[in-house]
Amino acid sequence: MARLILAGGSQREAGVFDRDHSRLFERARLVILNTRDGSLEPLLTYRDPPSLCAGDVSRVGHVFKGLAATSTGWLLCSQRAVIWVDREGTQERAWSSPLLNDVHHALEHDGALWVVSTGLDAVLEVRNDEVRVHAFGVAVDGEGDVRCLDRRPHAVHPNHLFVQDGRLWATCLHDRGVRCVLTGERRVVASERIHDGVLCDGVVWFTTVDGRLVGTDRHGAVVREIALSEASGGGEPMGWCRGVAISEGVAWVGFSRLRATPWRHNLAWMRGALRGWQVATHRPTHIVGVDLLTGERVCEWPVEAVGLHALFGVGVCD
Repeated sequence: MARLILAGGSQREAGVFDRDHSRLFERARLVILNTRDGSLEPLLTYRDPPSLCAGDVSRVGHVFKGLAATSTGWLLCSQRAVIWVDREGTQERAWSSPLLNDVHHALEHDGALWVVSTGLDAVLEVRNDEVRVHAFGVAVDGEGDVRCLDRRPHAVHPNHLFVQDGRLWATCLHDRGVRCVLTGERRVVASERIHDGVLCDGVVWFTTVDGRLVGTDRHGAVVREIALSEASGGGEPMGWCRGVAISEGVAWVGFSRLRATPWRHNLAWMRGALRGWQVATHRPTHIVGVDLLTGERVCEWPVEAVGLHALFGVGVCD
């Protein structure tokens, strides 16, 4: 069994039907989960400083929306900054830019820092303190400081970066696929929107928001698909599927509690599943382990007991 590191956020005092998701989370949280017994260890609590929040940390949300391993620890993303922490969860340094809006992921690759500025539908390349914008939508020149602006709805909504055969790709929610950051090449992955992409043994495993894992080869062809809702017994929707890490043949997948949203298309995948129900389900935010060979559920652990009400990133501790 693995020790996992989980990145997400704690919900502020609000009902489960609070629709203002930009302010819903009051603290970003990093938590260790021991999948052997389900024990949880809070590692880091974080809020962006006032300098990044137009002077008032209470007027914006605070949540970790990205997680990537580094040689010394972890690379985290708040919505307005990139934060480096060591393996013990101690913050080492941080970086921000006026072009960071609703940041979802970052990683170090080819001597540069690459950051998904989801609110700009773009990936930023930071090299020698110079920032280059790789835009998937409209040009973003002259935008000014966008860190605290609500730029929804997004046209493309890039989410997660991964490297395959030396090429950097970004998952794009509304494309239901991926785009190569440097060439713009596009590949459709699934019939539903995807969130994460993780490379393991030559296969890139993607999460779909309706609770599936889709594996593709180096050419983008689908080679495997696992319905996680079936692996967990079906019934009430498991939640918004987001965050995945793979260790010793087991995929550890995050599910966040479903909440009401003004963006109706976000829950369109549920179709009639909630007919006669309230929109937010009773399933708490939790982690599911699934055997990639058999597709069977290994275990399932809730994580809200330590204030982790939404999951965005999952990693495997050394």
